[in-house]
Amino acid sequence: MGGRICRLADEGGELMLKELDMKSAVDRAWNGDNIYLLIKLDDQTTVRDLACAGGFCSRTEEEKATRSNVKRIDHGRIVALDTAEPPRSPQWIADDLGISAQTVINHLKKEGIYKDKEASE
Repeated sequence: MGGRICRLADEGGELMLKELDMKSAVDRAWNGDNIYLLIKLDDQTTVRDLACAGGFCSRTEEEKATRSNVKRIDHGRIVALDTAEPPRSPQWIADDLGISAQTVINHLKKEGIYKDKEASE
């Protein structure tokens, strides 16, 4: 394989993958890299098709660098802190988790539990 770059999109954004041959895929998996197997699945796909699948990919070096700088945010913890007694402000939650208040507000809006103080006055 020529080391082609594949671009995949999912709900988390885009993922840049580099095409690998079987040996490189096994070597990288052995060294702890996540290896992705690209195969088209449809109602005619058999177990034999899966066993013979090719199309191994791993994240590109640029993708690894970009994704490693992204902070993981615990959505459940944001919601739990917001609904706890006594009530916590978005700024207090943000300070506790080391993120911005706007990020907290965005997560609470996504959950449908953010109450805008200006709208309620």
